[in-house]
Order: sequence, then structure tokens, then C-alpha cells
Amino acid sequence: EELRQLQAYPISVCFIGIGSKDFSFMRELPDAMALYFEKDFDKPKLDNVSKKVCRRVVQFVQYSEYESNPDGLVAATLADLPREIVLYYRMLGVKPRGLDRFE
Repeated sequence: EELRQLQAYPISVCFIGIGSKDFSFMRELPDAMALYFEKDFDKPKLDNVSKKVCRRVVQFVQYSEYESNPDGLVAATLADLPREIVLYYRMLGVKPRGLDRFE
């Protein structure tokens, strides 16, 4: 439940599975946690509805897949972060400064 509540904040949680345990639940968790946010751009609260944005707050990476490749582990762990940042601010209706020059 706490992870679901994080959807309303600019937070991403990265889990790294270490060891030989069965991490099938953790592999499914990011997709299970992806919820659709609905936001009314005329009102400041996230409870209002009009547009849907899907955020994956949870990211999971299996350490053993990158054990001999630390750079790959970092890249896999942080791969979704830029997309999540963009989606979070899109959910709030915030555009980057100077965007009008490109529109």
C-alpha cells in the first residue's frame, strides 16, 4: 500500500535482487504497481481527474544478470528514471522552461 501512495510523489524505488532466491514476485512487481493517474490540470490536487498518465514507481533488477558488469547494473537500474521524471511532471502539467521555443 505504501508503494502505491508513492505514485503521487517524485519518487522511484529501485530493488536489486541479490542471491539465488526466486525473485519472480519482484519481477512482476513493477508492472503490478504501475497505476494510472488521473489529473485535472485546472486544479492543483492529484485527486482530480481528466488525463491518465502511467508511472512505474518500482524498478527491479536481478544482480546475478550483471554480476560481472557493474556499468550494466547501473544502467539497468536507472534506465526507467528519465521516463518516470517526465511522466511525473507531465502528470502535474509542468512543462520544461523554454519549451515554447520548440513547439
